[in-house]
Amino acid sequence: SKGLVDDNPSKAGGPEVFLEEDVENPSSFNARAMYSWLQSGYEKARLPPKYRLITEKNVLEKSVQSVRFAIMASAINTKMLNPNYPIMVTPGASKDSFPNTDPFNFNSATYFLPMCSLLGVAIASVFLGQFSDRVGRKKVLMILSIVSTAGSVVKFFCKNTFWGFCISQLAFGFFLGNLPVGMAYIGDIYKSKKEKEKELGLLVSFFVMGNSGGGIIAILMNGSGLFAPLWVGAVIMGASAMCTSFYMIEAGDVQLDALMVKSEVDEEEIVRPDTIDSRALWNIVAGAVADNFGSTALFPLCLSPLAIEQYLFDFE
Repeated sequence: SKGLVDDNPSKAGGPEVFLEEDVENPSSFNARAMYSWLQSGYEKARLPPKYRLITEKNVLEKSVQSVRFAIMASAINTKMLNPNYPIMVTPGASKDSFPNTDPFNFNSATYFLPMCSLLGVAIASVFLGQFSDRVGRKKVLMILSIVSTAGSVVKFFCKNTFWGFCISQLAFGFFLGNLPVGMAYIGDIYKSKKEKEKELGLLVSFFVMGNSGGGIIAILMNGSGLFAPLWVGAVIMGASAMCTSFYMIEAGDVQLDALMVKSEVDEEEIVRPDTIDSRALWNIVAGAVADNFGSTALFPLCLSPLAIEQYLFDFE
């Protein structure tokens, strides 16, 4: 009698042979064995990871959460030492203070330290998006997280000289520009305008929380030394690299269909333009630069009460 599956069970991978008369006689049909065989085949037939972003909602959520954490970790590392800068540049104020900040005075040095890091972030952000287009978002985020982990350790051992620390701030600032890559990833995986706006808003909120969290960590670790938060930053960036490695899935050329991941249809879908409106782009860039000049002009004076005290001391 001819079998419904291969006559050689070991070759077919099934638990046993099912004959036609077995189907006609339900009592002899081993349904449980057939179900087990089908289930085993399904488990082995794994889709490529990028398609799992569409078929498995929990995979998508974990991937997006890993990107959010990477953005927040980068922001924490960027702002980790901000509350300590005025003390660092005041010789004798702490055992960890720099011996001197020549040729800068107090106010200039207080501004120059964080500027080194932010300058590296700004320059890197111009190129990281395009670089991740070529090599992949996940690879870039992994590289940034791993190098930033090492960077926190290197910066700790450069704490003895003002210029050594500034150079390390600038060099490793190039590897803290995670936000543009994360935003590009959201653009890769979501198709509807509503989902893109929602996820981009959450991404920026995690970035802002990271900026605040870095300063809070420095304040909480005030008694451990001015540069001790760098070790916490290294741990956080290392954790970010692990989460990215385990949970983030490269989208490739797959874009999520709104009908497959949402119950309600968003009729307005974003179509990527073939060319970028350069005039609009540079207007936005100019506005952002002007806003940053205005918002940071008083940074050295309002960063901490020590700045005001030093300012008054210079004129007494």
